[in-house]
Amino acid sequence: MKQNEKQHAIELRKKGYSINEISKQISVSKSSVSYWVSDVELSMIAKQRIIKNQSIAREKSSEILRARRREREDIAQKSGETTVRRIKLNRPVEKIICAMIYWCEGNKNPRDGVSFTNSDPHLIITFLELLRANFLIDESKLRVCMHLHDYHDEAIQLKFWSKTTKIPKEQFTKTFQKPHTGMQKHPGYQGCIRIRYSDIVITRELLATGEMFMKKYGPIVQW
Repeated sequence: MKQNEKQHAIELRKKGYSINEISKQISVSKSSVSYWVSDVELSMIAKQRIIKNQSIAREKSSEILRARRREREDIAQKSGETTVRRIKLNRPVEKIICAMIYWCEGNKNPRDGVSFTNSDPHLIITFLELLRANFLIDESKLRVCMHLHDYHDEAIQLKFWSKTTKIPKEQFTKTFQKPHTGMQKHPGYQGCIRIRYSDIVITRELLATGEMFMKKYGPIVQW
């Protein structure tokens, strides 16, 4: 009986069947199949079949991984949406969110006034909306400096950032040209901008609010 299975395994191997395929087809362990066919010389057609099947298997495996990743991303998305829907926003909460955004991305020296630099349009919109809603802002004092690479069209970026920030083009200062690094440009990257607002009082309140909120969860451990 084993001799018949061995012969069958050898014939299948010559046709380009994988060890796993042969094992399943003749119901014999993969270790036995591997031993039986170890000396079988594969024809070019057989090799091509094995390579093709391996490629198909890799693609199926990649698709399974992609599907699992999409599933995890969907779960995270729904969880995030639920959390945001449950938030009851009021002035103190909005101020804390604004302060924490500034604490992460803003200049920490109050004498410099509000100075916020970032490249993410969504984060910039959020910060400005919260700043405008919770502090008395003189819109004419807002200034923006674009930081662009040589592959950016300054006129296009000026239009984009003016519309994004709702700050007139006339209040944009001279563009800072980033040095060329030789790296490829990033599709969709709009450059980054620095928003400035000369008000020490607001800056101090932002920094103090952020600091107090973090202290609520405990002091810094001294090493």
